Amino acid sequence: MNESQPSPNVALDLPRHNTISTSYNEVNGSKLVYLDNAATSQKPTVVLKALQNYYEAYNSNVHRGIHFLRYILCNDCVELGRYLYERLLSVPNIRTYGPAPSEEVQRAALCSFNVENVHPTDLATFLDQQHGVAIRSGHHCAQPLRRYLGVSASASARASLYFYNTKEGVDNFILALNDTVSFFNSFK
Repeated sequence: MNESQPSPNVALDLPRHNTISTSYNEVNGSKLVYLDNAATSQKPTVVLKALQNYYEAYNSNVHRGIHFLRYILCNDCVELGRYLYERLLSVPNIRTYGPAPSEEVQRAALCSFNVENVHPTDLATFLDQQHGVAIRSGHHCAQPLRRYLGVSASASARASLYFYNTKEGVDNFILALNDTVSFFNSFK
């Protein structure tokens, strides 16, 4: 054995602290016994606090790392979002969600929508694979809002804009979306 490596039989004199975070000590009136099978691991409270601090204060998607630039570089995001909304209305059999943009209503630079008889995931997949256009499909983490608004569709598509998007990009998206809708409608 290499002298720089400790012997596997050396007892470690580590302080014992009751810092393992558990949310309860009894289950159905019986004491809970932790037998670690390596499927999960309990973490000391100090580690959980450090992780919480990291996720609340520092963790983000790459595009959010430059989020502050939005206010510098995207003065026209509201206008671009209005343009996206208006262009989507030109697509046959489309239903957009949320109020129409106006002087009183400033929408975020995104639009959620459905196209009659075309599942949003099919739209997103076809747009990506055939046109290189990335949109989202699903519930968009808004199931309670969808229920409140009475949106009966199981999912929707969403086109989101950011400071790097342009009107030309929106126009290309609409062309690709029209082509995609035509493709799926050809099977009727």
